[in-house]
Amino acid sequence: MNKFDELREKILPVLEPYVTRIALFGSIVRGEETAESDIVRMDCLN
Repeated sequence: MNKFDELREKILPVLEPYVTRIALFGSIVRGEETAESDIVRMDCLN
């Protein structure tokens, strides 16, 4: 399991009741993460 999958498993159960769409941006989402990567941006749309 990669970092994106781990992140998705943690975020979705918390946000899913409140938003209809979650958009993640950054190197982790693209599969280009390094040891210093973080989430650049997360948009939650209701």
